[in-house]
Amino acid sequence: MVTVSEFVQIVLEITAAEAAVSINDENKTVHLEVETIREGLTCPHCGAQNIPVYDTRPRRWRHIDVGKYKSYIHYRQPRCTCPHCGVVSVPPPWAPKQCSHFTNAFELEVMKLAKSTSVLQIAIHFGENDPTIWGIIKRRADDAMASMNFQDVRRIGVDETSSRKGLG
Repeated sequence: MVTVSEFVQIVLEITAAEAAVSINDENKTVHLEVETIREGLTCPHCGAQNIPVYDTRPRRWRHIDVGKYKSYIHYRQPRCTCPHCGVVSVPPPWAPKQCSHFTNAFELEVMKLAKSTSVLQIAIHFGENDPTIWGIIKRRADDAMASMNFQDVRRIGVDETSSRKGLG
């Protein structure tokens, strides 16, 4: 049997975190309060090690559902004073690099469903609105496209019939 803190460390892939869980049966939500890591932080921009915490700000991320309950992670995100970059926010390991209110796990689950399910059905499944789901898909697709290298592409094929019909 694992403790709540051990469970959080495994699921969120973080170390040395203390956590508390509260469940709201009325709203069908699970809230996970994760203690802020205040030591040994690394600047996300330049990689400077062991930078001091400047302050923290409360943040909340939507995480993948636990059964029929929506789950949220609450965390006081530290801002640090980097000697090279100044004051910077240090994102937790479960958060995407860009500013998002969803965990990596949630966004990856959305992308997995987007391969075979309509955006409206994904939105209904997670209890979110479809513009929110479209935003996740766009961010993830833009990130994937930015990492692709088309430098060696010499030819492409175009289906002019589909193009005339407005399908591509």
